[in-house]
Amino acid sequence: FPETDIQSTHADYEILIKIRDGILEKIGGVDELRIKLPILIKDAVDFVLDPERTLRTEMAQLDKVEKTFIGLKIEHYLRNWMGCPKGQKRDAQIAGIDVDIKNTIGSTWMIPPETYGGSEPCILIATAKFDGRCWLGVVLARPEYLNAPNRDAKRSISEAGRRNILWLVRDEPYPPSRWHGIDMTRFRELRSDSKLRGNR
Repeated sequence: FPETDIQSTHADYEILIKIRDGILEKIGGVDELRIKLPILIKDAVDFVLDPERTLRTEMAQLDKVEKTFIGLKIEHYLRNWMGCPKGQKRDAQIAGIDVDIKNTIGSTWMIPPETYGGSEPCILIATAKFDGRCWLGVVLARPEYLNAPNRDAKRSISEAGRRNILWLVRDEPYPPSRWHGIDMTRFRELRSDSKLRGNR
């Protein structure tokens, strides 16, 4: 993602800073965010992978719906961590402002018309698929920051639009899953043996 430096002269500065300060106040500062956000993301990914039951340990093994569900779990975990209520119309209310929470495991975010129609604020989270790194920023979903709508009327943030994101966390590594590198076939065998012994 491109470097951004939101100055006080930026048109969105006041509201972005208000949301940023609201987030940091709730979670104890930017250092706490950088430490705990990666763990939160890892936990959300592991929840959806569910290795003990499915023997899956890599995000690439998930289908499209499950990848979308990661974003929903991250939203729930983040809102719970911040201790903020669900907004009247959006995913969360921070500093008295309704905010959408959008996650991507790719390179952009899809913004629905009900959000960009009013240039609503969004918390953007990026969960890297393969290299275990994450980002968190805040942006106003202004139509001029977005690409043309797709068939669902959703619009992705354009390359130029990304320069209007105020980043709080950038390229932060998150710890690997405790299941990473485990031979899941052998795990299944050991689990089956254990169940058999338990039934004797």
